Amino acid sequence: MNRLPLTLMSWNIYLGADVSGIINAKPQDVPSRMTALWNMAQQTDFRLRAEAIAEQIVTVQPDVIGLQEVYRWSQVQRRSLSHPSSETVIYDFLPLLLDELHKRGQQYFSTGRSFGINVLLPTTKGYDVRMEDSVAMLVRAGSDHDLEWENPRQGRFHQALRVKIDGEFFDISRGWISIDLRRGDGVVRVINTHIEYFDAQVQPAQVDELLEGPASVAGPLVLMGDFNCKPDSPAWQTLLDAGYQDAWVVAGNGLGFTSAQDEDLCNPEPTFYERIDWIMCRGDIQIQQAALAGNTAFSKTRQELWPSDHAAVIAQISVGLDNSRPQRPVRTVSFIEPLGVVREMFTRFEQKDLAGVMEFVNPNSSWFFPGNPKILPWAGWYRGAGLMRFFILCANNLEYISYKSHTFYVDGEYVTVLGHERCRVKVTERIFDNDLVQVVRVVNGKVVKFLEFSDTAAMQAGFLPRASAS
Repeated sequence: MNRLPLTLMSWNIYLGADVSGIINAKPQDVPSRMTALWNMAQQTDFRLRAEAIAEQIVTVQPDVIGLQEVYRWSQVQRRSLSHPSSETVIYDFLPLLLDELHKRGQQYFSTGRSFGINVLLPTTKGYDVRMEDSVAMLVRAGSDHDLEWENPRQGRFHQALRVKIDGEFFDISRGWISIDLRRGDGVVRVINTHIEYFDAQVQPAQVDELLEGPASVAGPLVLMGDFNCKPDSPAWQTLLDAGYQDAWVVAGNGLGFTSAQDEDLCNPEPTFYERIDWIMCRGDIQIQQAALAGNTAFSKTRQELWPSDHAAVIAQISVGLDNSRPQRPVRTVSFIEPLGVVREMFTRFEQKDLAGVMEFVNPNSSWFFPGNPKILPWAGWYRGAGLMRFFILCANNLEYISYKSHTFYVDGEYVTVLGHERCRVKVTERIFDNDLVQVVRVVNGKVVKFLEFSDTAAMQAGFLPRASAS
């Protein structure tokens, strides 16, 4: 029997504030309420919480993580006659968390991100604030199980709660994301979702959409997420009737409450009072253990904040893999978020996989490499596929002794990379060392702009002939 052991984690990482105050609020009240909401989101600073969440992930070492409320917060300066509007990302939860994991030596990759709620509202501070919600899935690289993933899919529910925000009708967009995990000929599907919170009538309808959509395949399947309803609710019963087992019921100890801490995350003791986060399994899956994370004082941030208003649910399972479903092209790394794109692109360059690097190039992208083109043959601007000419010129003129990108900084769509190269100039046999700073902009998984800043004096000196002995 081809059985696959897996450790799963589902965690609502909390948008940072309670949004109920802006739903159906009178338009004249929205700026003050949005200001209070944004102040709270900054007080529950996700940069701090990402550190604590990463520590819990490092401790558990899950193979697959389903994340909910993966928010992106931006400030938008209002347009005036003299200044156009501009938008600045303040928090983007996914790259911040991935960066904290990488700092701890953990290689997790996003298999995709399903965006939903996107709303821009005024504040009393002279600027607007944009909130973007998403669900995401992470897979651990270097798994001991020869694990590969394929067929990433995502979707939004047709059934949605309609409310009013700032005087306009607004559908609260919820959704799901899924992947197929494969080992050899065997496959298991994993789905991560976030079900409606504000209307119990919408919840079972959204579960029906899951069962009729991504969960309609044969074979073993894991469905995890924030279901926003309790066991014995219609949604939970629907899943049981469809043959699912609740991992906590099978292998958990105690009540297993996962929600919710105080809005400001400052409560001294846990205030969990309901179990609304589930890991549900169907088919040939043995549920061996279920536990919680992020629910003890040891999981708090350095500033004594809880990492989220939810606890994470963990399940250890053994899957009898389904060999009947056709194999699809396998992907082992995600190329969705800017940090993942840039890391993989630079890794491929270090491995001299130039065709692999070109996979990340937007046809309309622009690339700049500094220097005097009369001395450095590759210096100047390149566009799209023309970048291959840069690689050819470098290969014709340089022998790379070493090349390493060692530090990555993320700010929204931009990734700044610090690196070092040591090269031998073929025509002169001279060696130069060069510290590099590269700024990369990534949109929809493709590089659209690349700027390099480097020690061109050292590089150009390497092309100068050696002085002859007198």
